[in-house]
Amino acid sequence: MGPIVGRADEMLISHGVNFFHTQVEDVLKELLHISSYYQVTATRTGSMDKVEVSNELDEFYMHTLGLSEITEESVVQHESLRQLRGECIKKIKDNIGLSMDVKLVAYGALPRSEGGKLSRIKDLRTVYS
Repeated sequence: MGPIVGRADEMLISHGVNFFHTQVEDVLKELLHISSYYQVTATRTGSMDKVEVSNELDEFYMHTLGLSEITEESVVQHESLRQLRGECIKKIKDNIGLSMDVKLVAYGALPRSEGGKLSRIKDLRTVYS
């Protein structure tokens, strides 16, 4: 028996893999240029689950790149952002065992806690699709 990883209501199951958002957080802490703000979103198309992790870039790193916002186009144009996104995808797959899409967003783009619990998980899957 191992240590407690998280609450059962914070666990997601996708493609037969059980994981907690805190496992994603642990992976992201190892990466340079990623802030501590992230959000895991689970969706379903037909019978296929899709999990996406939105990661905020570090504010200083954005200024270093001369960016005020992050778009898919800016990720494609900047080699360093493509590499960072690829590194995120690989580390998540290696550590959790699940392929997740990774979206890089600007610092401040994700919701902040306003005195209450910060929601790191958005499960948009429906029981009956």
